[in-house]
Amino acid sequence: MLNLKRIYLQFSKKNFKFLNISSCFIADIFVAAYIYILYTDPKLYEDYLSTTAKMMEQVDKASASMMKDPVFQKQIVDLMIQSAITLICIYLIIHLFIYLFRFYDKKFADGYLKFYCWTAGVLMPIVALWDFSNPLVLMFMIPGIILLFNAFGFKYQRQMKEE
Repeated sequence: MLNLKRIYLQFSKKNFKFLNISSCFIADIFVAAYIYILYTDPKLYEDYLSTTAKMMEQVDKASASMMKDPVFQKQIVDLMIQSAITLICIYLIIHLFIYLFRFYDKKFADGYLKFYCWTAGVLMPIVALWDFSNPLVLMFMIPGIILLFNAFGFKYQRQMKEE
């Protein structure tokens, strides 16, 4: 830990803030890309709808026939994809506001990013190692390590030079 302290104390508070904001934003891009890749695939929803239609045939044939309608399926798939994109945008916009507040040294943004760096810094590598065979999930290793580096840096933030 002593070597890490020396590394962190080479940063000025301004540079650490920039590193903190930029690395969190990069992690957000990784998360948004993962969600986009995973949840905007129409095949995912088409498979789900066909499985649902098969199950509904046992309960209500009229509802099952509606579920098999290609126009209805397209509308549901489009709705799900648009919902995923909307949630990604909301997530990114909220975090951009948090980063703006961090830039202006607001305490709640500092606390939020400490929590974000610790939780994402620990959980992202765990998720990456959990499913080591999936290259899509392995991409969480990089931002996870960077966020963990940030998380440890918050401990030395008060000792950093002002500049």
